[in-house]
Amino acid sequence: MSLKQKKILIADDSRLVADSISLTLKLLGFDSDNISFATKPAQVMSLCKMQTFDIVLMDYNFNVNVNGHQLYNELKHFELLPATTIFIYITGENSAKIVKSILDSGPDGFVLKPFNPPTLKRRLQAIIRCKESLMAIYQSLENLEYQSVIDECDKLEPLFPEYSLTIKRMKADAMVTLEKYTEAKEVYQNLLAGHNADWVKVSLANVMILNGEIAAAKLVLGDVEDKDTNHLYHDEMSNVNLEEEDIPKAIYHLKTSSMLLDSSLDRDLVIANLSVAYKAYDDAFKYIQYYMEKNIGTYRDNDSNRLIYIYYFLLKCVFSTKTFNIKNALSTIYKDLNKIQSNKELSFQCSNIYAIINLLQGDHATSYRYLNEMLSVDGIPKNLTFYDYFFYMFTLEKLSRYSELNKAILSSRDAIETKKGSSVVRSQIYMQSSLEKVYIERFKRVNLMKRRIEQRHKSKHEFSEILEDLLVLHDILPYSDRVCLAVVKFLANNVGQYHGRYDIGAKVSACHSTLSVMSEPKLHKQYCDLGLYAVASKNVATIAAMGN
Repeated sequence: MSLKQKKILIADDSRLVADSISLTLKLLGFDSDNISFATKPAQVMSLCKMQTFDIVLMDYNFNVNVNGHQLYNELKHFELLPATTIFIYITGENSAKIVKSILDSGPDGFVLKPFNPPTLKRRLQAIIRCKESLMAIYQSLENLEYQSVIDECDKLEPLFPEYSLTIKRMKADAMVTLEKYTEAKEVYQNLLAGHNADWVKVSLANVMILNGEIAAAKLVLGDVEDKDTNHLYHDEMSNVNLEEEDIPKAIYHLKTSSMLLDSSLDRDLVIANLSVAYKAYDDAFKYIQYYMEKNIGTYRDNDSNRLIYIYYFLLKCVFSTKTFNIKNALSTIYKDLNKIQSNKELSFQCSNIYAIINLLQGDHATSYRYLNEMLSVDGIPKNLTFYDYFFYMFTLEKLSRYSELNKAILSSRDAIETKKGSSVVRSQIYMQSSLEKVYIERFKRVNLMKRRIEQRHKSKHEFSEILEDLLVLHDILPYSDRVCLAVVKFLANNVGQYHGRYDIGAKVSACHSTLSVMSEPKLHKQYCDLGLYAVASKNVATIAAMGN
């Protein structure tokens, strides 16, 4: 197809600049009838939905709200850029940060402004020639036929030796997708023998990490010459640190990588996730804020991500060491929460959010009611994401509902979003792992205390020792109706000298509050019918007098 026949879209928020580019294209042989213009992101999306363009020329700094990088991702996400379309950035900035961000997004090429007609022609022809020569590979990629990608690479490399580096890279990427790590490693090792480039070293290290060869990957990364400003080096060092379970260092490298780029794709989300895994909740909220701010007006600006934003805000509040007014603090999320509430499919998630909000406000009865609403529906909704399950587990643990927690843990594992980028998946795995470790330790402590209490009862230990163990168990499961009932029942049936560290009166009062508003109907009836609280309170007064 000649240049005259090619349909081209020029996307630039300045019509003056777009007209200038159009004039240059006409001088190069493009037909004015085949040139379209877009000065707004919505126009780009609309035009690409209506027709297929052979070439899209987009200003990298396209729009104040949605830049070219984000819009390119929008087009790919909604599958509006077929394999046959050539996507080229035009930018007047040649800073390392911008150029790396452009390359990181993976366009077919980019052109620096200002340019004259001969320069633009040479650049366009080179990009078009490369894309058309390797079209069979791109079409296989579009169809997700990765073995076909490998086969086409083998066919085309002898025919187009000038594109050998590009072909080898595409072949290795396809092998990685098919988890053929040994073969991919061999491709990069052969490349490294002839091209001692940092990108080859970083790519080789990535394959080694995926193949579990962490020590070898570290050696390869140690040979990278430009460690300070190479964002890919920091990405892979982060992956090494994660394999070594050094989450703080992994976060450090990801933050460095993010700072080196103008647009950081999912890196901010990954940093937020890893911060949750490391229990650095202030950082988690800060980076999810960055992620949301950078993606306003994009396909990532959706209810699923708004939920993550709200979840991480509430985690920050729950674990805050600072005194704050919860009602004032909640104003941060009301706008997003209102949007979530308008979506009827998210009622489970809304109940979960309000359960924690009420816990923060000290209203345990309402919190428990919201949790019961969630559990009374016909099964857990099928639309829950990994993040929904994660926060649901958090709520169950906070309200001492360990029987439901075991099921939620299994569901959460299954909900890890394997179709997302590998770094996002890895961060979710670490979030899950960190939460499971906490809960497993808690399960162990609970079972240990239960066994100790049973053994003390059987061997007729002293009153004080049994009571102390019961109150320790209550510390671990403060909202468990069964534990609360056991505490009140024991004190209603026993009197003795207490030598422990707890305020028994306060503990009984807390147990009574839980049993009054947060117990199952049968258990609540049993508690009320026996009048246990009145007897226990009387005995607590006797115990206090004995201590004096």
